[in-house]
Amino acid sequence: MKHFIKITSIACAIACAGVAFADSSAPATPSAADQAQMQQKLTQLQQQLTQLNQEIAVKSKAQIKKSGFAVINNSNLGKYTAMADQSRRIASTDQGDYFELMPTAFELAMLQGKDTLQGDYHPLVVGGYMETDLQYWNSQHLNATPATSADGSQFGMSQVNVDVLGNPNDWIQIFVSTEGTNLGNTNTQNIVFEKGFVTVGDLNKSPFYITMGKTYLSFGSFGGNGPFTNELSKNLFRSNEMPQVILGFFQDGLAANLSVFSDTYTHSYDPDFSFNLAYTYTINKDWSYNLGASYLNDIRATDSQLGYAFNTANAFSTANGKNPAIDLNGALSYKIYTLSGEYDQTLNDNYTTANVDNGKTRAWFIAGSAAPQLIMSEPTTFQVTYSGASGIKNIPNFLTNNFLNGATANNGLKQSWIFSASQPVLVNWFLGLEYARGRTYENANDNVYTLDSELFF
Repeated sequence: MKHFIKITSIACAIACAGVAFADSSAPATPSAADQAQMQQKLTQLQQQLTQLNQEIAVKSKAQIKKSGFAVINNSNLGKYTAMADQSRRIASTDQGDYFELMPTAFELAMLQGKDTLQGDYHPLVVGGYMETDLQYWNSQHLNATPATSADGSQFGMSQVNVDVLGNPNDWIQIFVSTEGTNLGNTNTQNIVFEKGFVTVGDLNKSPFYITMGKTYLSFGSFGGNGPFTNELSKNLFRSNEMPQVILGFFQDGLAANLSVFSDTYTHSYDPDFSFNLAYTYTINKDWSYNLGASYLNDIRATDSQLGYAFNTANAFSTANGKNPAIDLNGALSYKIYTLSGEYDQTLNDNYTTANVDNGKTRAWFIAGSAAPQLIMSEPTTFQVTYSGASGIKNIPNFLTNNFLNGATANNGLKQSWIFSASQPVLVNWFLGLEYARGRTYENANDNVYTLDSELFF
């Protein structure tokens, strides 16, 4: 009522000012000084009215925000987390451009999207996604474990995620994600507590934040993946989620993240760390770019595929001391086109348990994508990715085919090509068509055709 009275009085004042101006102008033309004075009063009254409307909007927003812990289902949460998790950019007119996210820091991506994802300021939001895949493959003399047929097909549910996002106040964010993979195969199916962390920070008030819990290490970007197949640098260098403490900074497109974690994989339990620096800049409405660099103190301390190789038989030895790793990544976008790339490398040579020097392990990718709007309201994303690796001969690497059985190439993959197209069919349903070709160190080729479906809820 108080605001209504204020608005009414201001409106009356504006009207009276207008009438007075009209009356005074009837008998005689007012002087320039009188006109300037009246105009100044009108401007002041209009400014007061604008300020009052802004105050009402802020107070109304705060009242909604404190309206109770109503749980809402939000498919946007599952879509958002999937894109950040997979370091993928899917153009979407209703969801905005995921290119603005920092996939190198999942917790930062969630913090950036807090206002968008909490759904009219409800403090608790539930979402997720389900991925199913239909595959056909043909291979040439492939040495794999478990043994896989040269030709085969498969249909299965590769992944289901349930995400819960909590925003009890402006400074606290809680995120929990449960993941099920390869569901339907009793030998390889797995249900895990994938992510769970608490972030303290409000980017509207401070560029600094702290995250405690289980999430990805602050290392690398690892984009360039298809709807189903990962490029080689991601398979080798990206660690799964780990318990850690992250000190983060984000302002004007600059992100810095320091992860501190315990080295449990070499059984030393010593503190270890990684550091990531990334910068995103929008030049104008057509052009934008991002650059990133990361340092990991010891690749052996992670459960990435390369880190795992240090802790398994017939793989790399751990007797040669720690082995740091570096990552360089970047992307350039022009309208609907994006060119991206990444390079990862260990800083020391890797020796097998037979004391064979494999040299430094390197992996890289380069990818080009376009997102034209063709036959539907949402753009279709086309992407081509080439990735390569060296220094991993005889180190098993994941295969795309026979995913329900968890097949790996025993002698390692040295090259990979991914051709894909992804299309939002309905608001919460994406279809992807992909052809992936991998080449092993024995020069055997693995050709895999996948129809990928992602449903967000």
